[in-house]
Amino acid sequence: MTGVQTCALPIYRIQTRSYFSGNVLTHPGYNHLADEYGDMSVTFPVAQKVTLDSFFLGTFIGINEEKMAYTEQVVDRFFQEELKKVSLKVLP
Repeated sequence: MTGVQTCALPIYRIQTRSYFSGNVLTHPGYNHLADEYGDMSVTFPVAQKVTLDSFFLGTFIGINEEKMAYTEQVVDRFFQEELKKVSLKVLP
């Protein structure tokens, strides 16, 4: 789901960043250690989910209450729309 969020939110001038930790074995500096653990989604399912499905909203020193309220409004609306899509898929 991260790809959707990180593609959609910048349209509204809200920057996102990937969660940079999660499963550290997928990072370039450590991925040579990953081979012995096999499929990361099986061996470390929670860490893999966090790595793939988490993101940060951008912040900066100039953010104020108005900008935070705007971000909250856009993110809430986005997730409400995404939830509708998911809910429609699981209905019989």
